[in-house]
Amino acid sequence: MKTLCWLGLVAIVLAAPVPTSAAQSKPAAKTAKADNAPDFANVRRDVQTRMRSRQASDRAAALQLLEGRASVDAAKLVVQLGFKDRDADVRKAAFDVLLSFNDRQDVCDFLLTTLRKDTAHAGPPETVFPLLAVLLASKLPEVERDLLEAFDKLAATSKEGAKIATALADEFGNHDDAQSLASLAKLMKSKTFEGNFGFRRAVVQALVKMRQPRVVDLLIDLLAHDRGEIRGDIIP
Repeated sequence: MKTLCWLGLVAIVLAAPVPTSAAQSKPAAKTAKADNAPDFANVRRDVQTRMRSRQASDRAAALQLLEGRASVDAAKLVVQLGFKDRDADVRKAAFDVLLSFNDRQDVCDFLLTTLRKDTAHAGPPETVFPLLAVLLASKLPEVERDLLEAFDKLAATSKEGAKIATALADEFGNHDDAQSLASLAKLMKSKTFEGNFGFRRAVVQALVKMRQPRVVDLLIDLLAHDRGEIRGDIIP
């Protein structure tokens, strides 16, 4: 049930307009200032206090106070307080804040460590799905390498993890945009894509739904290696 909730959340985020490069450069400037801001302890207390509110709008607003303050401490607050909230709008606010942090290596290292700990459990908690989506959207090379390693472990050691992997591919396929395609292309580099037929087919079916120019090259390359049902998905 929680997987479906997060699928809906990521669907909303993926449907949002992709920021322009100019817009993306603004948060970076704020981040440098935020790291040394002496008032973060006050902000933390304010966020923690507001998160006790019974009103979901108040809790979502509390998390939004962390925007422009990218740091490991801020990310910890988001994961601990936002991801486990019972309200979808609050979880979306948490997701949005972390998306704005994923150009920071230190923050991504923390998120990867959290993901590894969570995937060590038999049943991945509610943090696993959004962490995967946030980290897949990062453009940092080291993050991609470490994420794929954690992703493969998740898919190989947990039945729920394999379901999450397939569901994630399906959801990306419902959005014909550059970010979703980039995330699918990253997943195609995983060992899971090479060795798990169900996941491989889910990725191929997601690609077939898209009309991005790059999709053609990816599908042609797959045709050279795949046979049977997957080939039939590409050429009906």
